Amino acid sequence: MAAVVGLTAAGPIELPGGGRFVMPGGYDVHSLINQGEPPVFPRQRQLDDVADLERQVLPVADDLGLTLYIDEGAAWSRPACRVFTWSHGAFRDRDSGCANPDDPELPFDTESEAAFTRVSDAIEHSGVNVHRIEKGGWGPGTSFHLRDSSWRWNWYYSYVPGTPADAPEEVRTETGLGVRLQVHVSGDWWFTVEPDD
Repeated sequence: MAAVVGLTAAGPIELPGGGRFVMPGGYDVHSLINQGEPPVFPRQRQLDDVADLERQVLPVADDLGLTLYIDEGAAWSRPACRVFTWSHGAFRDRDSGCANPDDPELPFDTESEAAFTRVSDAIEHSGVNVHRIEKGGWGPGTSFHLRDSSWRWNWYYSYVPGTPADAPEEVRTETGLGVRLQVHVSGDWWFTVEPDD
């Protein structure tokens, strides 16, 4: 018991090859959200996350020609739902809770199952809790949407090639639902928090 308490108090443990392990009941000080308006992740977490996404996930997404990846877990009697559009076509789980009969995506085939698993594995190895990747759907570049339990906010990182070196540190935009905040993390990477619709 003393070892568990000691490890919990010690905080996160850096793992070889990247990523962090946080003891159950413990917390990672780099992951706590600033409860400002709108709430943002601490700067160091943003830097760590984009480094992990750039090293682990972005190369796989580019290699597969990925334009849409959605991995929604089962909840409230709704089945898990996966959607995957890549260089070989568009695929979706065909369970009635995930798909309408007129949805154009095909059921997953063996090749698309393997490609989806490849993206899922890259996300897991990155340690960044991404459940959706979309190219061009949320503005320029590729967005990596973070899984969360908030009903009020959406958080995501965007890789926007060609971001100018003199890009503003942050951009605030008033929307019909509230303030959208885009923070320039580094290079071609941005962090966005916006009201959930």
